[in-house]
Amino acid sequence: MNKTMTGKIVALLLILIGAAIVVTGFLPPRATAGFDLAAFGRLPVQYGTRVLPINSLARNTLRLLSGRTSLMVPNPDYPDKTDSLPAMQWFIALAFRPEVAARAPVFRIDNDEVLGLIGEKQKGSQRFSFADLTPHFDDIERAADAADKKQQDEVPLSLFEDEVARLRRNLQLFQQMSMSFVPPGETPAKDLTLWESSLKSGAQAVLDKDAGKPVDENALNSFALQFGLYKNIGDSAIVGLLPAAKIDDKWTNLGTGALMGIKAGQLNPILKHYGEIGEAVRKTDVQAFNTAVAALQQELAQPASDAKVGFEAFMNQLEPYFRGAFLYVLAFLCACISWVAWGPELRRTALWLVVFAVALQTLGLFARVYLTGFGVVTSLYSAMLFNGWIAVMAGLIIELWKKNSVGAAAAAFVGFSTLIVANSLPFNGDDLELPRAVLATNFWLWTHVTSINIGCGGMFVAGALGAGYLIAGTFSKRLTTARARDLARLVYGVTCFATLFSFVGTMLGGIWADHSWGRFWGWDPKENGALLIVLWCAICLHARWGKICSERTQMALAVFGNMVTAWTLFGVNLLGVGLHSYGFMAGTFWALIFFWLTQAAIIALAFLPARIWNAQTVET
Repeated sequence: MNKTMTGKIVALLLILIGAAIVVTGFLPPRATAGFDLAAFGRLPVQYGTRVLPINSLARNTLRLLSGRTSLMVPNPDYPDKTDSLPAMQWFIALAFRPEVAARAPVFRIDNDEVLGLIGEKQKGSQRFSFADLTPHFDDIERAADAADKKQQDEVPLSLFEDEVARLRRNLQLFQQMSMSFVPPGETPAKDLTLWESSLKSGAQAVLDKDAGKPVDENALNSFALQFGLYKNIGDSAIVGLLPAAKIDDKWTNLGTGALMGIKAGQLNPILKHYGEIGEAVRKTDVQAFNTAVAALQQELAQPASDAKVGFEAFMNQLEPYFRGAFLYVLAFLCACISWVAWGPELRRTALWLVVFAVALQTLGLFARVYLTGFGVVTSLYSAMLFNGWIAVMAGLIIELWKKNSVGAAAAAFVGFSTLIVANSLPFNGDDLELPRAVLATNFWLWTHVTSINIGCGGMFVAGALGAGYLIAGTFSKRLTTARARDLARLVYGVTCFATLFSFVGTMLGGIWADHSWGRFWGWDPKENGALLIVLWCAICLHARWGKICSERTQMALAVFGNMVTAWTLFGVNLLGVGLHSYGFMAGTFWALIFFWLTQAAIIALAFLPARIWNAQTVET
């Protein structure tokens, strides 16, 4: 078999692997003999302001508590190993068997002072169960109350105070979620039936007592006890189970829904079915569980909301960003290997893998717009996804134009990096959260915000190409004069593109600020960051037009643009200053510092002596 044929076979296999990664996400989940968790996960509930499937609620809750979307638990057969437990399995325990969920190590604590507060001597990131933290509730409450008082007095919180307040919120979330689906107890279905049976007799006993008539004390006491229980649940439960009459109205939670049965004289059948599910989980009765889930699907069928809830459940199954990240890595490796062997074959393979990945990412962005009803960028998380998408599309255009694997490699590298960064950002409980009130204007979200992020994406592309130039020129002899000049032209073109969109987006931002805050420009840190991008783009362009720098220096300027853009996106957002602030986050701060250091190291390559520079280039 000759070299060309081998390359074609390898390329075909890799493309088939990439296609399989995409296609398997669209296949329905395999039927199992146990609980139909897929069907249960598709049931709609309301949390916050959103109606969403239970599988989204499960993933978001576990990620908020532990930083992961699956739970690592000890392997029963091999104690020194761990198994990955899907979020839905953990959530089933939290909702219907909280005493079991209380033993799972889900609470992530990173702060050493918080660890010391709960008597933990070992330092570093650790996870604890609700049961582990129960003896320390009083200490956590006191520290969190002190932090709340400082916050009310508008005094900045220390990192310890911020973390202990977050821990208390997570502990409260655990408790509230554990009472949101069924009443506490071993027999939730029977307890709900008992409440229904006492509705008429208990209500009558109350009326008789008020009228001075003889009273059935047993009926009155039972009714009062259960009334208190459901009143407490109504005040604490945070998940809406009973759909509202109007689409935009708030759903009714378990406690309030149970109390509504007093007026109706009977219990809502949706609550009965949740009780049956709870009892089936406790008895491990698969048939009863699946029957109750099917009945709930019928009761909750609402064409107005079903389409979005079903689509979100499907997107959770598809996991477009996870699959896309894997494809980007595969594409980057193919592009790099194509410069050494099987060039034409692996170049085309890299191109197709990037196409597969960006198609998934495009579907993910469309899902955000469809599910939220707002523009594609509504948060820092969505901004990173969109910036990465812009960069990948630019890389694809470059690859289709030049056909040398450079565009594919840049697209894959930036696409993967932005997905990782987006997934590593501080999580507030829902990736599909609605924008803040001042941002909830679709016109400006689609104009100002989109333009600014297109400009940021362009800057990252220029920086990635510049970094590739400097790294190749230092450690390889494949950067010939012709290739170097091609890269320089590409960086120049992309910088022009970024300048246009950054400038237009900044001007539109000023107009929006005038509408929202009554002033066009206020030197807010975020506004200054946007201006920095425009000014740095102008510096890069004037340095080329005036021929005051070499190609290597031009590339260094482009890489420094990565640092400027990262500061605009993260630095001013996360340092707790200005109208666009999201608060200081230590993990993101140190990640930003690390990124700057890597870019500074790449920039330093531009100033190596000529005898060390390996590229076969002629400086201009």
